[in-house]
Amino acid sequence: MKIERKYQVDQIATVLNDSLRTFRDIQEHADKLSQITNDINFVIGSMIYLFHENDYYKYLGYSTFEEFARNNFEINRRTAYYLKDIYEKIFIDNKSKNIQEGIKRIGWTKARELVNIKDMKELKKWIHKAEEISVKELKMQLKRRKHK
Repeated sequence: MKIERKYQVDQIATVLNDSLRTFRDIQEHADKLSQITNDINFVIGSMIYLFHENDYYKYLGYSTFEEFARNNFEINRRTAYYLKDIYEKIFIDNKSKNIQEGIKRIGWTKARELVNIKDMKELKKWIHKAEEISVKELKMQLKRRKHK
């Protein structure tokens, strides 16, 4: 399956290299791919959540959730739990479509830093900030927030 997937990726890369001529084309395509990757990560989060919460991975013959995540999604334990927690805390526990859309815009690496903010007003504020700054800066600002 990995060899087949690699072949498909190689074919796509060849087509892209032939069709992308300008920096603007490349940047637009990179932005689209980034958004698609973001969307896929949130879908993976929803699947991981369901498999974890219902022990579905055991029905597939996996002895641990981590083994299931690694073999099916090629992600490590930590990433699997981040994606699961984001899905649970933002898309299950939190019914606000504005929050959910904001989280999708910033991506999972920033979202994982915000999932424990309970106050909706404050969470909206931090999502807005996260759209403007790097993950590293977001972590630093959140750390300062905790120490106040």
